[in-house]
Amino acid sequence: RCAGRVPASITCSAEPMAARVGVCAVALLLLASSIAFAAAEKTSTTDPDDLSKVQKLTFENFDKIVTASLLPWIINIRPGKSKEAKELAESLEGLARVGTIDTKHEKDLLKFLDFQEAGDDVSVWRAYIFGKTGEDKKFSDHDTSAEAKAAVLKSVPKDLVTEIAGESALQPFLQSALANARVPVVMFTTKKGVPELVLKSAMWTSEHYALAVFPNADEQAQKNFHISRVPTLVMIMPVIDEKSGKISFSPIEYQREHFGGLQFLTIIKFLATARAELTQAGRWPKFPKRPDPADKQGQQQQQKSTPPPVEVPPEPIFEVTAATPSACSDSMLGLCVLLLLDNSPLNKEAKEDQLKLLEKVQYSPAQKGRPLHFMWVDAMCHKTFAEALDVSLESLPAVVAFAPKKKKQAHMIGAFSQTSVSTFISQVLAGQVPLAEYKSFPNVSKDDDCEKYYKDQTSVVDEEFDLSDIIGKPEERTVEERAADEDAQKRAAAAAAAIEAAEKEEKMRIVREELERLNKKKKSSSKSSDKKKTDDSDKKKKTDDSDKKKADDSKKKAEGDKKKDKAKAKTEL
Repeated sequence: RCAGRVPASITCSAEPMAARVGVCAVALLLLASSIAFAAAEKTSTTDPDDLSKVQKLTFENFDKIVTASLLPWIINIRPGKSKEAKELAESLEGLARVGTIDTKHEKDLLKFLDFQEAGDDVSVWRAYIFGKTGEDKKFSDHDTSAEAKAAVLKSVPKDLVTEIAGESALQPFLQSALANARVPVVMFTTKKGVPELVLKSAMWTSEHYALAVFPNADEQAQKNFHISRVPTLVMIMPVIDEKSGKISFSPIEYQREHFGGLQFLTIIKFLATARAELTQAGRWPKFPKRPDPADKQGQQQQQKSTPPPVEVPPEPIFEVTAATPSACSDSMLGLCVLLLLDNSPLNKEAKEDQLKLLEKVQYSPAQKGRPLHFMWVDAMCHKTFAEALDVSLESLPAVVAFAPKKKKQAHMIGAFSQTSVSTFISQVLAGQVPLAEYKSFPNVSKDDDCEKYYKDQTSVVDEEFDLSDIIGKPEERTVEERAADEDAQKRAAAAAAAIEAAEKEEKMRIVREELERLNKKKKSSSKSSDKKKTDDSDKKKKTDDSDKKKADDSKKKAEGDKKKDKAKAKTEL
């Protein structure tokens, strides 16, 4: 089927990719048949061959090539040419564009930029940050080119290029790229870290592409993407069904025969040419446009005309083992939802029910489109793993959610049900659940041999004993032995009756003592009350006597005063 329709340089395979990527082999054939790469193809974007050149900026071209560009710029404002600017452009090679403004001839541009210093000895390095255009394109002025370079590099986001730690991190990258209307591109490498050529490529193509690096990919991953060698670059082209809105992916590997070795300039040409050819052939994905928030009419039209959102099938629930050290790596987006359960043979049915419940949560409408990674671990076998998360075996099944980018986690509290798990995930994503920091996602020990562990557990079987094996069968016992047994039973019954009677007597004694204590307390309380009444009566009597004495003394004093007055009057007369 490929004969006569696909160029010999295009690798064509009818073998489908892994289910989690959801690639349709037919889409690969149709897409590849429409691409005829040409290394010399020129596009409407800035020519990468001009990277080492210093751009002379004028009033006529400034807005077009600086203000409208997402790339960072370092501009030397000074009279005449700038030798240092040329050296800076050669050293940067794509990390930033370099230009000059001649203060002697560009008076109108300097006025437009509100630049006041225009002396003959002026030399200012103006740095425009990455990722902004128009009025949002901010700048800062510096005395040296080194300071301007540092300011520009600081403005480049650290997560501009995603580092994929394993196949489980691939799905969130694809979802993020599609959500931002970008075509995913993955660089397969043999070393960790983001190569500078990939970072520069991401800066130059961020408007249309989302770049990632996949270090040390295993053979299965390379086979899934039809990779012929490593390192290499693969463009994962999304093919959107306009009717259903569903999506499939087709890998297009970088063609060394057309573009040469993997270098910054050749990668830029490959991506620019691919987009030009795919657009011309009508194969470039039509992502839904995001309307301006201020344009209400545009929003209404967008809601009417926008096709259903792109759907990426969620990745299967997988088991966390020693072979999956990157199950929830720091580079993964969204949440890792971990179910800790008992995988012992005796709990087989319950374990299957729990995984089915988790799968229902995964495919529920509430979790649709969310970057979630569902996984489970045998906490009964991997006890150190459970202990690292402070999960006791008595609390199984348990659910823990991890936000790997933030290095935070949360434990679900409550019964294990579809509603509670789904609600818990929604609350974690909405920030309604307190999160605790963690250093790293725990690893399963390679020394844990679950098969041997459960085999040892089931080998210890309780033996069933028959009482007749110990005391003999009834027909084998003599008359004397049976009589002795009856006598022993009677003695045991008598002893039991004596113990029961003693216990009753003890209970009665305790009751009597308690009644006696209460009676004493009552009598004591009565005596205290009588004594108090008597004391109060004596006290009142003393008070009355004292009052009477005071009255008598007052009367005597009054009579004495009266006699003195009479005697005084008599003397005066």
